[in-house]
Amino acid sequence: MRRRLGQMARFAGALVGVALTGWIALKSDRAVLAESARAALPVLPIGVLLELVKIGCEAVATRRALGAAGRRIPWRALYSTHVVSTAVGTVLPLPRPASEATKASLLLPWVALAESTSSGATMQAATFVCMGTMSLVCAAALEGTMRLALLGNAVFLLTLGVGIRALIRSRKIADFLARRFPARAESIERFHATSTTGHLVPWAPSAALIVGVCFQIVEVTIVAWAVGVTPRVRGSLAAFGIHLLTASAAVLVPGQLGAREAAFSYSAEILGTSPTRAAAIALFWHLSQLVVSGLGFAVLALGPRGGAPVTSAGGATAPDAEAPDKPERSPSVESDR
Repeated sequence: MRRRLGQMARFAGALVGVALTGWIALKSDRAVLAESARAALPVLPIGVLLELVKIGCEAVATRRALGAAGRRIPWRALYSTHVVSTAVGTVLPLPRPASEATKASLLLPWVALAESTSSGATMQAATFVCMGTMSLVCAAALEGTMRLALLGNAVFLLTLGVGIRALIRSRKIADFLARRFPARAESIERFHATSTTGHLVPWAPSAALIVGVCFQIVEVTIVAWAVGVTPRVRGSLAAFGIHLLTASAAVLVPGQLGAREAAFSYSAEILGTSPTRAAAIALFWHLSQLVVSGLGFAVLALGPRGGAPVTSAGGATAPDAEAPDKPERSPSVESDR
């Protein structure tokens, strides 16, 4: 029943995204959209590059969230894992949980599942802290109701982020779960040990994510310039702030398809352009992310498979671990063969 409800929610989110995109396409001047797309096409490689840099910031955040366990992962493997997980998060609703689940499975050759799960929870908290902080920054570029909405969004997200960290770091909760599920006591302890890495507020992962978001704001500004909009820091921050509000509301819409375009159309006056050109900026931003998603799925399909998952506390099955000595066969066994 729960799985069916989840499938229905994802299907409904996809329908909303398609409907919003269709509505924006119908109300927009298609000639202006085509002109804007031609004008922005030369900066597509820059947009893709900035998205890849933003993914690198997420990889840094994950390494810091994992603590000592993160140092077991080769940087190339960590980065390619994030390219794949970003691709999955782009096409599925609830992008962060989908991305973290993908990441946990791909990092099993180096990091135990309990450690990856803890890192995923910390990354979710760091995402809330990052988006809450950016909501405060973007609120300065808006006025009236939108500013109040962003301030409320900031308080809500920051509270969620700190709350998640407090829960996963709680010794009492860990002990209760270990008593309740004794067979998983070792995994619960490892989860708790990884969760206590760093501070209650995940400053380092959050800072890395904020840097990545700043690269996205630069990307939006460059695309706006390419389609003929005079670059303005206030306009870019205001548009991104409204995007944050719609992303929170449209979390079930895959990739915020349609919702982002609607947000940018609403921000057209602040951006100093028409609603059609503003929507074109969001559409081209989506195009950059879709190209990166294609790269991610190509890596998933063509990349090398990892080794056996880590099962011991020291990561004995990691690629750089020494193999245990094989026991000698007894003569009776040899003779039976």
